[in-house]
Amino acid sequence: MHNVLRRVVLLLSIVIFFTNCSSSEEKVQKLLSDISSQTEFNGLVYVENGNEVLYNDKLISSDGALNAIEGDSRNYLASLTKLFTEITVVKLVEEGKLNLNSTISNYRENFQPSYGKVLTLENLLKMSSGLPRELNGDNLTNSLKLDDKGFAGAFLDTIPDMELSFQPGSNYEYSNLNYWLLGAVVEEVTGLNLDQAYAKYIFDPLKMNNSGYFLQEGNSINGYNKDNGKWKLDKTDYKSRYASGGAYASLQDLVKLSKALKGTAFLNDTSLSYLYGEDQTIEVYGSLPSYTNMIYINRKEDVTLIVLNNIGVPDLNKMSDIKNGVEQALGIASQKKQSPKKKITLTNISALNDSIPIEKAMKDWAIAILEADKNKMLNIFNNNAAKNGLMDMNDPTWDELVRIKNEWPNLKIYGYRWVEDQNPKGIELWLHCDGDQRIALQWVMENKRGKVEALFIKPDNMTWLGQEFK
Repeated sequence: MHNVLRRVVLLLSIVIFFTNCSSSEEKVQKLLSDISSQTEFNGLVYVENGNEVLYNDKLISSDGALNAIEGDSRNYLASLTKLFTEITVVKLVEEGKLNLNSTISNYRENFQPSYGKVLTLENLLKMSSGLPRELNGDNLTNSLKLDDKGFAGAFLDTIPDMELSFQPGSNYEYSNLNYWLLGAVVEEVTGLNLDQAYAKYIFDPLKMNNSGYFLQEGNSINGYNKDNGKWKLDKTDYKSRYASGGAYASLQDLVKLSKALKGTAFLNDTSLSYLYGEDQTIEVYGSLPSYTNMIYINRKEDVTLIVLNNIGVPDLNKMSDIKNGVEQALGIASQKKQSPKKKITLTNISALNDSIPIEKAMKDWAIAILEADKNKMLNIFNNNAAKNGLMDMNDPTWDELVRIKNEWPNLKIYGYRWVEDQNPKGIELWLHCDGDQRIALQWVMENKRGKVEALFIKPDNMTWLGQEFK
């Protein structure tokens, strides 16, 4: 699970400390020092403004229990992989092999789902397809099958047909499945698997020698997450995240990429304009249970920020806090347009109907959260899950929910709502932490009579996942 919560204390401290720092470099260093003291980090940060490198070093929390990663260490990128996929697609557009207005079925003739004749590559790139977030709920590693040559296209051609949650192009909904389908299209038009395609169009031209998709032995870095307060090695093979999150790279290689994306030798002006958009920024965040990363390039202000972490950062909003703090340190107003917030209506938890098993279970689960009872939380969840043992006690979700309760002792139930008009469907429990801090916990399910297929944790402000709430 991606465990997320926003704090305002850090941003307030940034304002105070910046008044006592003279240079941009000092301000950036102070910002990063403050963040590392308030949350667990074990990674690298690179900050560049123009031709001046303001920070290029390790960022390690006071815990210090893990070995630091190095500039050439190969780190799983999670959703930063999507940038590789998008670059490969626009490269193929430059070559005349792809048209963003063409549909999936234009390129994959054996693609069986009916939406293949409707969804364009533009819909997939812009998250406007109406497809669900995942092919198989919250299953991170077992949903996608590669053949013996590393291709996923044949498997994706036969995935189930499904109802789109809105008219393609009319709305935004974050979906990893979108990028899986883009990966399948890339395979078809190039005849290359994803590792080969990334190498041909990105890694080889830019001499990104520590980047790839199929992780080789040597100089790779292990990821870690916490289990009952102790660091646990994550041995998961994340290549099954495919074109949405399965690639790896080093910090040094991402710096090479960022520099290439500031010039016009690697991509033409049309491709660069497409990648940067109207606000002239590239901003991508990536998270897996044991990796937390981001890349931010502000083309107008000539600013680059790259963060790689080989641990699961409990508070992922710290990543966007770094970006906001760097902009403030450099005196830059954010160029990012604010997405309109969704208005939601919550109902008091007392209205949950005890005669409906899933609503009774949600009410009991809410009490278990307030009691910080991990065993009770797990048992209630699994008793209502579609699969036996869908989650176990080793999942970091339970520790995170206990941490939330410990950090906000006055945690209260804000309300609940049924989500039936968009994917993923299910029932959401909203918690009120303190002030304007809220968090939503969603049991993903098709209807009130169904079983729970996954658990999502969603903060009240998740700009980097394309969702905002008020």
